[in-house]
Amino acid sequence: MTFINGYCIQLASQDRPDSQRGINSDGVFVDESATMSEDFLNKIILPAKRANKLAPFAKHHLHLCFYDFTSAPWTVEGGWMLKTEDKWKAELELRARMTDAEKLAVPPSTLFLESTWEDNREVLPDNYYKDLEDTLDALTLDIEVWNKRFTQRPDGFYYAFNTSKHCYYKAYRYEHDDKTGLTLHQSNDYREDRKLEVSLDFNAAICWLVICQEIGREFRQIDSIFKKPTIGIQTNLVIQLAEAFDLTYGKHPTKEVDVWGTRQVGQSLRVHRKVISLSWISLQII
Repeated sequence: MTFINGYCIQLASQDRPDSQRGINSDGVFVDESATMSEDFLNKIILPAKRANKLAPFAKHHLHLCFYDFTSAPWTVEGGWMLKTEDKWKAELELRARMTDAEKLAVPPSTLFLESTWEDNREVLPDNYYKDLEDTLDALTLDIEVWNKRFTQRPDGFYYAFNTSKHCYYKAYRYEHDDKTGLTLHQSNDYREDRKLEVSLDFNAAICWLVICQEIGREFRQIDSIFKKPTIGIQTNLVIQLAEAFDLTYGKHPTKEVDVWGTRQVGQSLRVHRKVISLSWISLQII
């Protein structure tokens, strides 16, 4: 993205980290940094901040800068961006012991600012907050709008839950598509020509559905869906789960699903009946 004055922005994605190697940057801006991998930034993006220090614009504040912007992190891993706050506080303590002359000779290098939607209230639509309050659940409102921090979900089941360790991330491959002339990403796991196999877990606080496929000697977990009680939604969690499954896999050509065991057969039958009503023609409860 090039501006009329010659300023240029190069967009970089962590989708395929190694494809970003070799770039040269005058500065780095990171949007939604709490969702970015600290490892990706430290090993690939920040080492590319190696522009010429003798450039005519070398004294501009954007030259060799690193600015990141984000709402409060949802995960433990996203908390890396709070290290900036630690650096800023340490620098404030150091500068408090400096003389005025020393402060002029050594400008500050770190700044950490926190804000909420209220800082922009004057320019926001009059109904901005009310609309969000009516739409978002309380936790999302606190984090995304009020920028409140939290260490773990108040309704979390696993105390030591860690997204990078305990979560499954979809893997993709990139292939050239002759029809469109584009390079498209395709799932490395999911196969349209194989039936789906699912297992369910029912609980008063959460209902979970794991979707798998048997491919060769592999039994691949390709997805998981869960539903939890939500204020304002009266539909049974089991029905919500079946509807979510159909929304995601409704176009799957092979309308055959194996449902693997649970002692709560009645609940499985409810899912069975609902999914059948959503155009799936064959379910086998095992």
